[in-house]
Amino acid sequence: MKSATEILRRADIVTTRQRVGLLEMLLRRTDHPDAETLLAEARDGMPSLSVDTVYRTLNLFSEAGVIQRMAVPTRRARFDGNTDPHDHFLCSDCETIQDIPRPSKRTAAIPAQASACGIVSDVQTVYVGVCRRCAAQHRSFTPQRVG
Repeated sequence: MKSATEILRRADIVTTRQRVGLLEMLLRRTDHPDAETLLAEARDGMPSLSVDTVYRTLNLFSEAGVIQRMAVPTRRARFDGNTDPHDHFLCSDCETIQDIPRPSKRTAAIPAQASACGIVSDVQTVYVGVCRRCAAQHRSFTPQRVG
């Protein structure tokens, strides 16, 4: 795995202690945190870090393709340090997000209607449901078949 510093340099992003620290945290995590979660973790080593700086930094990283800003219906924007093609499962109860490997042979077919709207640059598949932990807490949950 490349270092955070190397990833930022390859993306032509000026490296600062805060940027490197935030990217390192995001690359270590698999829980797809929001900015506030990253801020709480980062404040241990960077007490003067503000939520505004975290959001601006995450947006910069996302625009440069260093991380992924997730297209999920959650209360806060969520971010993923894994930019390799993969899908997600979102629990509609607790809002946990889990990675789902994408079969290497699967290519996302872009519907003609989407292409008619504009140029598609990314396809994110998110399966929304109730995770096993929440389902166990709500034993009355009955999964619905889609399709």
